[in-house]
Amino acid sequence: MNTPPEIVATLNQHVNAALADAAFKAQLAKLGLGPFASTPTEFAKFIAAETEKWGKVIRTAGIKAISPYTGWKWARWPSGDVGWLPSDIELPLCLRVAARNDIQ
Repeated sequence: MNTPPEIVATLNQHVNAALADAAFKAQLAKLGLGPFASTPTEFAKFIAAETEKWGKVIRTAGIKAISPYTGWKWARWPSGDVGWLPSDIELPLCLRVAARNDIQ
């Protein structure tokens, strides 16, 4: 990517500092994550290897990506709240009229 090196270095410093915190690392482990500190170069190599490994699995198994929002639509309520609605659910007429320009 085109992230400036000084930003990458700052992010790496903060991530590695967080990973040095035993409580934080333990919480990540409870979530099933295997956190590890690294340099930006080591992390790039790790991501490339994981992409290659899992890419082979995906291609071999014929896995296709689908949107988790298939069958859903984005809606903005007159109150300003936003969220997903199942596509087969219609807003009540009074809400549709009030929000007609807000339903995407």
